[in-house]
Amino acid sequence: MYLSRLSINNLAIIENLEVTFDKGLNIITGETGAGKSVLISSLNLILGQKADTDLIRTGEDKMTVEAEFSEPGIDQKRILEDNGAEAGDGDAIVIRREISKNKRGRIFINDSPSNSEILNLLGNSLIDMHGQHDHQSLLNKETHINILDEFSKISVSEAESLYNEIVRLRKEIDRVVRSEKDMNDRKELLGYHLKEIREVSPVENEDEEVSVELKKLDNIEDIKKMCQSVSDTAEGDGGTADQFSEV
Repeated sequence: MYLSRLSINNLAIIENLEVTFDKGLNIITGETGAGKSVLISSLNLILGQKADTDLIRTGEDKMTVEAEFSEPGIDQKRILEDNGAEAGDGDAIVIRREISKNKRGRIFINDSPSNSEILNLLGNSLIDMHGQHDHQSLLNKETHINILDEFSKISVSEAESLYNEIVRLRKEIDRVVRSEKDMNDRKELLGYHLKEIREVSPVENEDEEVSVELKKLDNIEDIKKMCQSVSDTAEGDGGTADQFSEV
């Protein structure tokens, strides 16, 4: 990825300027006051630096800075995707800032409205400013792993995909292990029930006979009372037994 174009309108002493850059080393020289620092100021705005309306060219109400970065990397695309920003066609990222004296400043990324939070995240991955008030990613520990990945030509998205696959397979293994354990527990329970059934040695239609027997046992008290009543009636004084004896 590299800065391929920088456009400036009404910034400090610059009325209109468009500079294009090629891959590799580009050098801009000039005497003091020629406007080199204005280029740095415009890049700082692209990085997300707070806008100062004093930078607007005298006599103008608005200034605009636009930068185009060709061949963006995976990290830049991911920042845009993760924050719901427009990723464009993938071949370039275009950032534009409009700062007005009487209106709220506006930020556009690939011609879609954006905000300073996303611009700061994206800007820190686009440019390293080495100098006074610089942005040096080499001093930021959070960027070290990305620099190492890029140097080693490691695809972060591919590594992420492989990691997600490992997580999925581990979950599947855990599910299979739990399923096997549940199956073994159920097998043991059914085996215990089978052992009890075999110890009882049930026979065909035994359940019906047992059911009839249970009904008898449920009514045993009523049967005993009825028998006792019959016995008392037959054997009591003047009862049926006495009457037969008299006859």
